[in-house]
Amino acid sequence: MYGVVLWRCQGSKCAVIWCDDHGDLAFLNAETDLAGIVDNLEPGDLLRFDLRSGAEMREACNASRVTRDFAPDLAHMLDDQVSAARTDTAPEPSTAHKRAPARTARVVAFAKPAETEAFPKRRAAAS
Repeated sequence: MYGVVLWRCQGSKCAVIWCDDHGDLAFLNAETDLAGIVDNLEPGDLLRFDLRSGAEMREACNASRVTRDFAPDLAHMLDDQVSAARTDTAPEPSTAHKRAPARTARVVAFAKPAETEAFPKRRAAAS
């Protein structure tokens, strides 16, 4: 799985990751970080990792950094969205799913060509 580091704590050597499946966040700590990369991570780094689902949380293990600064502002953007939703200043939902106003249309019926009726006969004669 891939994910972006949202937050890292130097003191406890752990990181919180937003996973590409948009499910629950994953937690990377010194116990599951066998490669020892958690010390060098920064918010926005893109990781590849295996996911282990525990009773309380999803844990990232066998993590490796794909690239630095992949999405450095992701945590701030998510925080802004949550803040906007709490204060009712969230942008209007997309109206792309709404149908366009009905227009007057002319429906033209297509007549069957004479060949269509003769086609099965030709096919039967060919076989």
